[in-house]
Amino acid sequence: MKKMILAVFILSLMVIFLPEYSNGKDLEVPGIKIFPEMVDFGKVIQGEEKELTFRIKNTGKAILEIKRLTPGCDCMEASIEKNKILAGETVNIKVILDTWDYLGDIEKDIIVFSNDPKESFRKVIVRGNVEAAPLEIEINVKPSRWILGDIAPKGMLEREVLVRNTGDKPIRIHKAAGSSRKVKASVSTKYIGVNQTSMVNMKIKPGRRKGTVKQSLYLTLEIPYEVYAQE
Repeated sequence: MKKMILAVFILSLMVIFLPEYSNGKDLEVPGIKIFPEMVDFGKVIQGEEKELTFRIKNTGKAILEIKRLTPGCDCMEASIEKNKILAGETVNIKVILDTWDYLGDIEKDIIVFSNDPKESFRKVIVRGNVEAAPLEIEINVKPSRWILGDIAPKGMLEREVLVRNTGDKPIRIHKAAGSSRKVKASVSTKYIGVNQTSMVNMKIKPGRRKGTVKQSLYLTLEIPYEVYAQE
């Protein structure tokens, strides 16, 4: 009779204490919370860069490690203050959105990968509306024309063109090219801010043809506006 009572008592201890031990282990893990989970930046003019901030909090008891941030497109850059977040600590994620290639409603996401055992990845959303610019863009090109004079067939001429953004919105030079393979062009700075300049270097090879030869330089601009070139 005594042996039976002892066996029941030991079994009762096991039933009572095992769940408490298991719960204690579960608490020693990281937990991720992101706020806000969605940001609506409203309306912006096409070509503007928008900077946004998300916050990550470690709601667990162990160190939360942010393994990587994966933006949903090349138009976004995301960076975090630090990758290892202590229990109870909060850090910021900075997001920069480039609107050059968009018009109208836009919605993009960023995937946050972490060592949270319950949620290994979380998604945050960026949305808004991109409007066409109501203003005109002007550029000033100097010189706008050259008379190069006599050139030997095997000669090579090198010239520079100064491009100034005289408007009030930034522009980008997507491509600089000649009207034929005889003209090679390169750009010092593709992004031109308001009242800033960029230098286009031209190398002109006359070739074997004799007589008067006319060549042109073409600039392709990445802008969502009407463009007026002033000589």
